[in-house]
Amino acid sequence: MLISISCPKLSFIPLDVALREIGGKFEGIEILAEEEHSAEKIKRIELRSSIHAPFNDLNIASLKEEHRLYSMNEVKKAILAAERKGMKLVTFHPGWPSPFSMVAKDRVIENAKKSIEELNSFASAHRVTLCAENLPNFFTTAEELLEVTDNICFDVGHANITKTIDTFLDHKKSIKNVHIHENRGEYDEHLAVSGRYIDIKSIIKELGNKNYVIEVTSIADGERSRDFLLGL
Repeated sequence: MLISISCPKLSFIPLDVALREIGGKFEGIEILAEEEHSAEKIKRIELRSSIHAPFNDLNIASLKEEHRLYSMNEVKKAILAAERKGMKLVTFHPGWPSPFSMVAKDRVIENAKKSIEELNSFASAHRVTLCAENLPNFFTTAEELLEVTDNICFDVGHANITKTIDTFLDHKKSIKNVHIHENRGEYDEHLAVSGRYIDIKSIIKELGNKNYVIEVTSIADGERSRDFLLGL
């Protein structure tokens, strides 16, 4: 079991400084390609690493074609950064339905599928594994994701909200990356991993040797989560 850390707050400080913050506390890091860690600034590092493509103000399922294309291009930059720096895996969000697009959800889903198909081909050409992440409000099930990709990033916290944990575990061979955090089942809190709200022990037992990315809001919560996982 490889335990990595991802903390959005780290994106606001230079990568070198972020790595010093992490120190030897984790085996790997998932770099969120935003702000100080944008694709252009990512450098080769010694720590086991992967990239989370940017998603702030981006939407590869957008009904606005220029925004859809721009968003796809930002994901492609993350894929190219992974290739340049010898990283094998990039996780991305499959888009989201804006308030207006809810009246045309079929078109949003079609745009997402079109974008993902192109991104899959692009990643394959650059020898990078591209993983689509389940979200709390879009592509919430393993079955929906497997219609457009062979590689899933299983977000445990998101699946807790949508009550789909068990069905994701039925497709564990397609899970290449795991985002692990907790919530009370209502909204996306990104609480420390403790087993209090989610049966983490059963999930780990079922999934076995995967890359587990602790996705929390502070390094301290990351350390508490790491200690819990190591104690299972």
